[in-house]
Amino acid sequence: MNLNLQKRDIKLLIVFGGLITLLLCYLLVFNKFNEKRDEVDAKITALQPELDTLREYQSHKAEYEEKISVAKTQISSMLSVLPTSVWQEDQVLLADRMEHDLKVNAVGEAFTEPVLVQQLKGVTEEDIDAAASAKDQSVYKAPMTLKAKMDYRQMKDYLDYIFAEDQLTGIESMQVSYNPTDRKLDTTTVVNSYYINYANAPEESHLVPQVSTGVKDPFGTHNKD
Repeated sequence: MNLNLQKRDIKLLIVFGGLITLLLCYLLVFNKFNEKRDEVDAKITALQPELDTLREYQSHKAEYEEKISVAKTQISSMLSVLPTSVWQEDQVLLADRMEHDLKVNAVGEAFTEPVLVQQLKGVTEEDIDAAASAKDQSVYKAPMTLKAKMDYRQMKDYLDYIFAEDQLTGIESMQVSYNPTDRKLDTTTVVNSYYINYANAPEESHLVPQVSTGVKDPFGTHNKD
C-alpha cells in the first residue's frame, strides 16, 4: 500500500514538474513576445509622423504633379533661349540681318572675349524630364560693339529687333549722337549674346557667313565700307 502511494506521489511530482516546466517556458516566451511587441510598437510610434507626412503628400499628389509640370515648362522655356555656345560668326550674322531687315547702315563691328556672368547648379535642358543630378553650369555674355547709322524710327525698331531675338540677347550700353551732315543718328551699341556652358554640353549648330578668299581674321574687327 505504501509502495503504491509512493508511485502516485512520484507520478504527481512528475506531472507537477512538467506543468512547472511548461509554465516557465510559457513565461519566457511570453516575456520575449512582449519585448518584441514593445520594440515594434516603439518603431511604429517613431515612424508615425513620417507616415502621416507621406499620407499628406499622397493626398496632394495631383496638385504636386501639376506644379512640377508647370515648373518644368518654365525652366525649359528659360533654358531654350540660352545656347551652349555663341560664335562671333553668329554675332556678325545678327548685325547683317539687322542691316538687311531694318535698312540701317552698319559701319563697324568689334568683339571682346566672353565674360562670366553667373555660376549655378541646376538641371540641364536635355535632362529636364529625367531624374538627373544637378550640374555645375556657367552663364556667359559675348559682347559685340556695333556702330551703325540710322534715323529715329529705325533706332526704335533696332532696339525691338535685338530684344526679340530667339536666343537671349541684350543691350549693355548705347551711345547716340546726331550727325547734322547726313541727318542721321550715329550709334555705338554694346550687344550681349548670352549662352550657358557645362560639362558634356551638346554642340550647337552655327551658320557661318561666306568670306572672300584671302580675308584674314574677319571676325576680330569687321568693318563695312
